[in-house]
Amino acid sequence: MARRRRPTQRQREIITERAEACCEYCKTPLVLANVENFELEHIEPVVSGGLTVLENLALSCPGCNDIKQV
Repeated sequence: MARRRRPTQRQREIITERAEACCEYCKTPLVLANVENFELEHIEPVVSGGLTVLENLALSCPGCNDIKQV
């Protein structure tokens, strides 16, 4: 399962709980932003060898996700 590029629904639930429903970078709560826009992202990108495992996934708000992609 670690080779899977997209996180599973269960992984999303675990990461959201771990992050206490906040962006793991800026700590913006999901309740203040549109939850649909929050992403689970790979900390180490898949193209760089990152795996889709809990330790390599982070809950990110759109602003932090955009900054990281630049």
